[in-house]
Amino acid sequence: MVFKKNQVSTQSKICYNGTTMKKIILFDFDGVIVDSFETAYSIVEELQLGFSRQYYREMFCGNIFDSVDSHHQNGNHKKVSQEEWFKLYAKKLLKLPVIIGMPAALKKLSASYRLVVVSSSINSPIQSYLELHHINQLFDKVYGADVHRSKIEKMRMVLAEYNISQSDCVFVTDTAGDLKEAAKVGIDSIVVSWGFHSKDYFSDLNYYQIVERPNDLVRVVNEYFAE
Repeated sequence: MVFKKNQVSTQSKICYNGTTMKKIILFDFDGVIVDSFETAYSIVEELQLGFSRQYYREMFCGNIFDSVDSHHQNGNHKKVSQEEWFKLYAKKLLKLPVIIGMPAALKKLSASYRLVVVSSSINSPIQSYLELHHINQLFDKVYGADVHRSKIEKMRMVLAEYNISQSDCVFVTDTAGDLKEAAKVGIDSIVVSWGFHSKDYFSDLNYYQIVERPNDLVRVVNEYFAE
């Protein structure tokens, strides 16, 4: 459901460390920068967690940690520690390529905006992946699961740390759950079509635009901030 840009006031001064601030693009990591769904699901199978592929995909219709907690509260399957999960994830992640076209798009965007990762994965493998593919210098910060499990709280941290309003940033994501969390903070989202969720997951949700190719992301972000 396409909508018009959130009309939050931009009257507040935008500054960071005493300098004029660029607008900020918040990026989800898994599914947006790296195609990691099948890799993540292979961990589900390896740990014998008992999720079907579709069930696992549906868990991202909300906050993934809340979905896992709810699953266990219903007495389903064995529990796995975050440490055990991400130990396997880190090894597998570094074998995956970057989404084709994303490095070029990120480089163009970084010339005009500050880029920040807001992810449900922990910081260290994300940082290692960005460094491996020589795109770490394009990002200002990474807010992973070890910062907070809730993307709502991490987005609030970004707003506070950079002293910006909601309309000074936009979230690029691939899941319905992320879009819902961003909406609770008053931050608009741009949806990418190549991630964990297909377009039908967003049919009843509000978003700015769906981007079909990384090459189109620069144009859509520029259009968003021009409105």
